Amino acid sequence: MARATLDAAYGRMPYKQIAQLEGVMAGRKALAKQVRMVWATEHADWKPEQWA
Repeated sequence: MARATLDAAYGRMPYKQIAQLEGVMAGRKALAKQVRMVWATEHADWKPEQWA
């Protein structure tokens, strides 16, 4: 998934397609968890006023 955020071509593809290209067996549920984890990590240090 890290390459998907760095490569512009991968950035336009769905995670499932990227996983297939990379030879990774990943289901929809696992990919959704990955997306939620990335979002949570990016926003972990936000202060309450930033959420408004």
